[in-house]
This record gives sequence, structure tokens and C-alpha cells, in this order.
Amino acid sequence: MTKKKITIKKKITILTGAGFTSTDSFAGVETASLTDELRTLSIHSITLGGLMPGEYLYRKLCRHYGLEATTPATRTDVVNFETIIHFLEELYAFQSSRHSFDSCDASDRTRNYPFKGIKPAFLELSAVVEADFKRASEDFNSESIIYPLVSMIYRYFIHHITHKLEAFNSNERNAGMELFSNDFLSIRLQESDYTRRIYTLNYDNWLVRYRSFFDGFDEDGRLIGSKIFSDTNCDCHYNLHGCIYWDTFIDPDRVRKEAKVANYAGQVQSSDNGLNREPLIPTPIISGYNKMQRMKYSPFLHFYYAFQKDIIESDLILTIGYGFGDTHVNNLLSLSTKTIVACNHFVAQPKDGKPPIKPFTEDIYQCRHELTNIFEAEFPDDYYFLKKDWGESKDGRVRLWWKGIGQEFYDNWDEISI
Repeated sequence: MTKKKITIKKKITILTGAGFTSTDSFAGVETASLTDELRTLSIHSITLGGLMPGEYLYRKLCRHYGLEATTPATRTDVVNFETIIHFLEELYAFQSSRHSFDSCDASDRTRNYPFKGIKPAFLELSAVVEADFKRASEDFNSESIIYPLVSMIYRYFIHHITHKLEAFNSNERNAGMELFSNDFLSIRLQESDYTRRIYTLNYDNWLVRYRSFFDGFDEDGRLIGSKIFSDTNCDCHYNLHGCIYWDTFIDPDRVRKEAKVANYAGQVQSSDNGLNREPLIPTPIISGYNKMQRMKYSPFLHFYYAFQKDIIESDLILTIGYGFGDTHVNNLLSLSTKTIVACNHFVAQPKDGKPPIKPFTEDIYQCRHELTNIFEAEFPDDYYFLKKDWGESKDGRVRLWWKGIGQEFYDNWDEISI
């Protein structure tokens, strides 16, 4: 009697960031374009200091960080749409807490202390913009209370972001995603050889249109928390930072997946509290920099738990287009003791109207610096590291491909991932 051969699959965990869709074949929404659109977004003719709300906040933040805001070339790694969202979250938390503090009895004032959970660096900026917000609030709704206006601007920004992403997400013949699915997942990472655990920090669910990977929800849009926790050997695609198709209006702690993007600008929902008890505006996506404060919500906590488990158990970790800017994600990535492959897209920036001699600038060195800190990896000298399309740490465990996701990466995958 012939014994049946048992094949033990390898497990790969793939993490995608904003740079995943930055190459031409994907034609995705980029950070710079989203930032520019928020700067020019009109919201009920509201102006702050004579400017559109987004432009006003952008300029104030640039000044706060010592940057010049008059040109589109301002560094989006410092001030971008997420920075704007983050400041609105901080401003809302402070102003709504202060309103509660001023309105409550003396015996309740300790519990409603307005500085609870608010970062000191933004208190100064909050004072700078307060007068302009107060004037705008009085002009718009004849009241001097600021936080409702902050909430409305915030919701309109989130609404614009989600609907902007929906246009790209609905493309069922995206060349980049088709190649990623048909070449990389089907051929390089065959189902018979790999358990494919994919996590994204983006807000889309493009992949579900091309692969029937489990996304945490059933056909009726209900979360299946038990399967997320127990089945870590299925092919999956989880949105760590939320999804444009999630609806939080049922309950801040109970999310449903819908077929269409909700009209987030037209709905008003009471705030909830983050881990530090600071007020938060419910949202289907975690933008800004208060991501950890929303991790208590379902399904964020479910996916975060699964991600941690997969990092520890995986034979290989692949990051695509992730800039290593989220500390809570980096902390989990650092738990891996196996091979790490970082796939990023570094574009040459023109200098004085002339292209640089080589297409790798300070970005590639910054990324290598992050990899060194997270994985305690030591890299060889610059010439050795940059003489081809990818480089590796001295012990060979951490590899960096700098030409972005696409056919060339797939063709070199066997060499890179060995």
C-alpha cells in the first residue's frame, strides 16, 4: 500500500502599504494627490482665515513643522492628508473635552479633564487656530462652540477620501492587480505550496475582486470573529486600518461590510472614546496618527491579533510599498526571526531641472535605516548594496528591492526570496 505524500505548506505574510499601488501599472491614488485634493475641497463655503479649510490647515501645519507651504513640492512625508486628519482628531478631542469640562459640575471636572490624552505638541497649534475656527463656527451656525465644526470638516475629508478610493477600487481590470494575482499569487506563491496571509494598511479591497480570499466577513457583511482568531491557515486579505466599504453607523464597536461606500459626510454620529478615554469621531478607516487609539474596536483588534500570530509563525515576510512609519506595525514585524523581503518603489527626484545620476536618493538609505532598527540588521557598504536592483543584510536575512512591485520583481522573486 502506497502512503499518500503529505505536503507541508510554507506560510508567507504579505503586508501592503500606500506604495503598493504607486507604480504606473496600478495607477492608484497617491498621498500627494489626496493631500492636494483636501487642500482645495469646498465645504459649505466655509473658510478659515480666508482659505479653504484644508488649505488653511495645511499651511498652519507646514509652519508648525518649519516647512514652506507655497509650493507643491513640500515634503509629503511630513505634512500630508494624514497629518491634517490627525490634527483635526486632536483638535476635536481637546475642544469637545473642554466643552464637557466647562459644562459639567465641579464634582465631575476631574473625569472630564480637557487635556486627557491630548499630545502637548498640538496644544500650542490648537491655540493658534482657535480664533479662526470660532469665527467660522459663528458665521456657519451662529454658535461659538468649535468641536461640531471640526467634526463636520473631518467627516467631509473622510468622505472625500473614501469616495476617491472607490473609483479606483471599482476597476475590475486593473493591470497591476491582475498581474499580482495571476503571476505572483498563482505562479510564484502557488496555493499548493503556500498559505498566503495578506494584510493591507490601505483602505481598499481590490484583491477581493481577483481572489476569493477570506476578508473577515460573511456574504451578508457580518464579521466572523471566531474564524479570524482560530483559522490562521486560510488564505486571507485583512484591512488592518479599515476599509472604505465598512459601515460604522450601526455601532462604533460593530462594523458591517457593505456593497457601497457610505455617505459619511451626510451622517452625524456621537463620538466614542479611545484607549486613553479621549473623544474620537467614529470612522470606517483609521487615518491620521491615532491608529492605536482605535484598536479597541472590532474588527481592528481581530486583525491586529491575527497579524501578530502570522508574523511569528510565517516562514517569510514580504512588505510591499510600506514606508515603516507605523510604530505599532513595526513592533509586530520585529517579532519575526525569518526572512524579510521589503519591496519599495524609489523614484528619482529631479534636481535643478536635471535628473540625478542614479535613481536612488536619500529615500533608499532612510528605508535601509528603518530596516536596520526594526530587524537589527547590519547592511554592507553603499556601493555593494546598490550595485544591483536589490540588496541584503550581511547575514542575508533582510532584503530590499527598490524598483517597486511588477513583472521585474516577480521574475526575480526566486533569487530574492531564497
